[in-house]
Amino acid sequence: MTGITIRRLTAAACAAIVVVTAASAGTADAAPIQPAPTDGAPAPDVGAEFGKPGPLRVATNYASGPCDRSLMGLIMGLQAHAEGNRETATCSDAFPYGLGSPVGVQIFAPTGPRSKGPFPAVIFMPGIAGNSAQYTALARNWSSHGFIVAIPFTFWNSMVEVPTLGTAVLAHLNAQRGTPLYRKVDFSRVTYAGHSAGGQGALQAASAYQDAGRAVIPNFRVVGVFAIQNGPLAVGATVHVPTLILGGRKDIVVPPWAWQKVYQYNGLQTAPAYFAVSKSAHHLDVARSAKTNPFIGVTTAWLRHIAYRDRRAGEFFVGERWLLPRDKAFDEVRRNAAAARLGVSASARVPDGTR
Repeated sequence: MTGITIRRLTAAACAAIVVVTAASAGTADAAPIQPAPTDGAPAPDVGAEFGKPGPLRVATNYASGPCDRSLMGLIMGLQAHAEGNRETATCSDAFPYGLGSPVGVQIFAPTGPRSKGPFPAVIFMPGIAGNSAQYTALARNWSSHGFIVAIPFTFWNSMVEVPTLGTAVLAHLNAQRGTPLYRKVDFSRVTYAGHSAGGQGALQAASAYQDAGRAVIPNFRVVGVFAIQNGPLAVGATVHVPTLILGGRKDIVVPPWAWQKVYQYNGLQTAPAYFAVSKSAHHLDVARSAKTNPFIGVTTAWLRHIAYRDRRAGEFFVGERWLLPRDKAFDEVRRNAAAARLGVSASARVPDGTR
């Protein structure tokens, strides 16, 4: 596969998933934070281990360029600069960053001779007014480690219809002979994810799709969800798959001590759940380059852990001596009782050249 060229899909394909809302009530059963080690061992660094590209080449279906070529991009850039980020983010031409359609799905997929697949799917939602290409560093890294990443966008990017669009498009491309993704998507290993308002949409999708997805897509299974600096319109009690919630200590848009902890992480009771706060992250730091992105390593490790059962990645999340609380990039790390009961599993097969 040398590239992905499909950008326009039929309305029927975009409506292929039926949304069923599931709800449950519960309170958190939180396990204590692991104390810092006293044996003098070097601190683990999930960013250094998993923030580097994997062995697979990556193709995408949208061209991108500097965000500051548009008025909207300039506005977003000013906010990023106010947060201390001097990098120039990348954007596609999706309106209002250009003259392209404001609704679509950007896909990042492994390409080249080692990309036979099928690969687990990641459906990632941007925040409100976010541009899919702003998340290029994250999506390319995940895809290079053996994932097909779909980033659906509608400009508002807030509710469950957005991951519905991403799921439907992947299902359509996977089923259509002649498309670059024909039979490349493993729907038995789906992760929903998102940033800001997109993070709340990801939690909504993880709540609704475990049963609804199987009614439409054979073999469909949600293996987990992660939400980065996510919005308040989701509750943890409705989520029943392994969950990682990530906050930023310097984030004034989504303060990590508010809803992320109070009723999202604390509401997760039936499935393993984790809450981690980056010491350095502002709200738009998720759009940083691979070298400075505070979330690139931990999200890649999480994906490898839940989708591939990668033993080394799992050591950051499971076992009595789990490593994430010792990572100096985070100043608060918690897991619930369901997560504390898990043991480190043996490695399954992962893409060529990875652990």
